Amino acid sequence: MHFASPDFVFWSETALKMAVTALFVSVATVIAERLGPTVGALVATLPVSAGPVYMFLALDHDTAFNSASAVASLALNAATAIYLMIYVLLAQRYTIWISASLAFAAWFAVSLALSLIHWTAWSAFALNVVVFGSCFFIVEPFRLVRMPPTKRPWYDFLVRSTMVALLVGAVVTLSFRIGPAGGGVLAVFPVI
Repeated sequence: MHFASPDFVFWSETALKMAVTALFVSVATVIAERLGPTVGALVATLPVSAGPVYMFLALDHDTAFNSASAVASLALNAATAIYLMIYVLLAQRYTIWISASLAFAAWFAVSLALSLIHWTAWSAFALNVVVFGSCFFIVEPFRLVRMPPTKRPWYDFLVRSTMVALLVGAVVTLSFRIGPAGGGVLAVFPVI
């Protein structure tokens, strides 16, 4: 009897995990685009990248690892709120590339700072209450701004799915090396 090598099994499983996540994101994208901005916003807040990441981490690691990763991700949600706030503010005057790049730079800086702190579930929750409340207050004037219709290039759907699939592949592959905090940080990387 011939058994597959452990490397082949690992990479096959990783490819399957990436494909499942890409399919999940693709379905969420189609639903969001077909049902309008309100439903689209609800779908966009689903954990379409972090959800599959945590499902796959749960298959590969013990509960202590997953718990520590989840707490790190919870704290890093505050960095994502700051990313979104900065993007909203900059997008009023600058192109998507400038706005997204500067917002990402802010996410990266805040993420580095937050990853230096030992978080508990309660302290991470409190951080999110303060940060999300503040960000909501700051961007509230833009809540009713009309979005002009956009035409997505043909490759948008493919790029979006590929980016999330690569994120899942990176987290699953690197989780044994970067530990639970690193996995938690990557799980909420603002790729969606």
